[in-house]
Amino acid sequence: MFFRNYSNKVFSLNGINAINCYKSKLGAMLKDLIMRQLTIILITFLIHSCNSKSDIVNANQALDNNSGKAIDSYVDNSLNDTITTLSDVFQKAVKTFPNDSASLYRFYYEWFPAKDTEKLNQQIERLKKLTSKESVERYNKVNNKLKPLLIKITKTNSINQSQVDTIVTLYSDYDYFSGESLFSQLLTNDDNYNLVWKSFQIMANESNKDTCYISALIELDKNISINVELAEAMPEFVIKAIKNNPIGFLEIFKQRQGKEKIDLANYIIKYDEPEEELINVYTDIFKNSKNAEHRLLAKELIEKIK
Repeated sequence: MFFRNYSNKVFSLNGINAINCYKSKLGAMLKDLIMRQLTIILITFLIHSCNSKSDIVNANQALDNNSGKAIDSYVDNSLNDTITTLSDVFQKAVKTFPNDSASLYRFYYEWFPAKDTEKLNQQIERLKKLTSKESVERYNKVNNKLKPLLIKITKTNSINQSQVDTIVTLYSDYDYFSGESLFSQLLTNDDNYNLVWKSFQIMANESNKDTCYISALIELDKNISINVELAEAMPEFVIKAIKNNPIGFLEIFKQRQGKEKIDLANYIIKYDEPEEELINVYTDIFKNSKNAEHRLLAKELIEKIK
């Protein structure tokens, strides 16, 4: 899979006075000590949860490098409580998402390690949100339903309106959880091309049936960010869907206001240049359509992109 822009969400924090006291009392030296103790905690969880032998070896090596450091005497009770809380929520995440224990470790230890109390609290809140009841329910739906749905769509080479709504929800959630370092094993790279890309292609091909197909691809374009290659290809799927139903796109355009209309019109632009075929289509509608409303909408659409 292709990854980009792991989102770093900012959470509201408590105990600002304690953080300031911690900073003034121990400074940079304590920040380094915090990281070492956090390393021990995360590696311990990895050893108990991951399935990869190489990950366990790496964890043991890191643990050896950090063990024997007398850090407890430098850390005050407030900091110990924070680290204990992080330990608890990280362990809960590992138990909740056992198939992703190694990727969770990499995310929180290797890629985005906490180096101060503020970031420790951010990680705590992030993990709490990830392991909340609502989040776990969304995760389970994606885990159980996304791949079977993609297989069904590609096998039948068709997609109905109910499936369109479902795939928008499931794949949008899949992208979100992928950004949280989950679903590391749900879809292989081959699945990405043979199931996901093909399903979106089918959706674009069938857009002449209803405007919901165009709207769904536009919504997916907004929501997909982790799979870089797919994210970059989404406007192409939208353009193809519009070509298959240019009047339907005008109906969608009619329902939007202000900036939303400009955003929609931008789909007619390809590589910073207007898509000539669609410009010709809407120019023809503007000049020759017997439907007065369609003529006005086509004129407005063309003006938005010039």
